[in-house]
Amino acid sequence: MESTTPSPIPTQTLHRPGQRIVLFMVGSGFALLGAGALISGKVAADPAGVVIYTAILAGGAWMAFRSCVMGVRIDSSGLTERGLGRSRVVPWCGISVVNTGGGPGLAPD
Repeated sequence: MESTTPSPIPTQTLHRPGQRIVLFMVGSGFALLGAGALISGKVAADPAGVVIYTAILAGGAWMAFRSCVMGVRIDSSGLTERGLGRSRVVPWCGISVVNTGGGPGLAPD
């Protein structure tokens, strides 16, 4: 007697390595800029400077972190598109058509 349940889909993540590297470097640069300004002590006298450089530090750290998880993830639960701002999950039951399109893609050759 054979099992009628489909085999699980192996998890696959598609991404552009160059884009990840550039975004990580830019995010890290901003995080280091904000941290350096806060550590230097020159901004401590100005409350607005502390707020601005803290926001730069947080934004840069967020960009560096999210660049490491960006891409399209395919698994048994569906498709997950991870961008800089948020992730969006589309379950398999919500996908009616898959169009591969014509240009350069993310899938390896």
